[in-house]
Amino acid sequence: MCDSEDEYVKDYKKVLAMFIDAEFTVAIPSNELDDVVSTDKTIIIKHTRSCYCYGDEPLPTLYFTVECENHNELTNKYIIQELIKQNLRMNCNHVYLEGFHNLHDNVYDTVVGS
Repeated sequence: MCDSEDEYVKDYKKVLAMFIDAEFTVAIPSNELDDVVSTDKTIIIKHTRSCYCYGDEPLPTLYFTVECENHNELTNKYIIQELIKQNLRMNCNHVYLEGFHNLHDNVYDTVVGS
């Protein structure tokens, strides 16, 4: 957790530099990147595209499979790296990836903001 605005900006820039190839902005603090999201070996990330940005024409929901290879656990950082490899893009004002929410079993929703 950052105590001052300067620390927040420094951490924000550090996280941006870690995920330079992302087509979205990672808004998860660096001290939370190693937090375990799941101990399952495979999870599904659901990215819903039906917010107000799309008006009456939402885009189809996207699903990404993230498999645990050499890791014992799926962390925020590992999942983000896998989503970058699988070309997750935010096609609206909600470009900030804030985390993942467990919907049920091994299915997680992206938590996004603007």
